[in-house]
Amino acid sequence: MTKQLEGKIALITGGTTGIGLAAAKQLAAQGAQVASDAASFVNGIERFVDGVMAQI
Repeated sequence: MTKQLEGKIALITGGTTGIGLAAAKQLAAQGAQVASDAASFVNGIERFVDGVMAQI
């Protein structure tokens, strides 16, 4: 099944917590490649990667 956002790229600012993380998860679940920034690199990136990868 083709995902609606397959082949698209989403850049999420603040994607490591709250609404930004939720949006990143939803976009990944719909097939988008997702990129984000992180104010707290180690904790933020781990949370972002874990959350997004769980949707793929």
